[in-house]
Amino acid sequence: MLDDGERRAMTLSTLAGLATTLGAVVAVWKKPDARAMAFLLGVAIGVMTSLSFVELYAKNVIEHGFWSVTAATLGGGGDVRVRGAAVAESRDAPRGERGDTTERTNDDERDVEERR
Repeated sequence: MLDDGERRAMTLSTLAGLATTLGAVVAVWKKPDARAMAFLLGVAIGVMTSLSFVELYAKNVIEHGFWSVTAATLGGGGDVRVRGAAVAESRDAPRGERGDTTERTNDDERDVEERR
């Protein structure tokens, strides 16, 4: 039915799904404090970063060569950095300078205050 590679992929996917479910249940029932949450998020970020590096970058370096993949990675990162700065700058501009034509009402301001 499934060869060894497919069986391994299905097993790993199932384990990842079960681990996510278990983590969600613990987070909902136990309500970790800020320190525990910071630790758990740090572990999750580390795992995702290392997996992304190995699966995306390293694999493509082997297939397409170091310089082309590195140039594409740095170019994409630079593009995200420039666009992110432009978006942040436009959000900081006064309302009239952004080209917004809508007016804020008192109801909008109350909604924002309620969310905080």
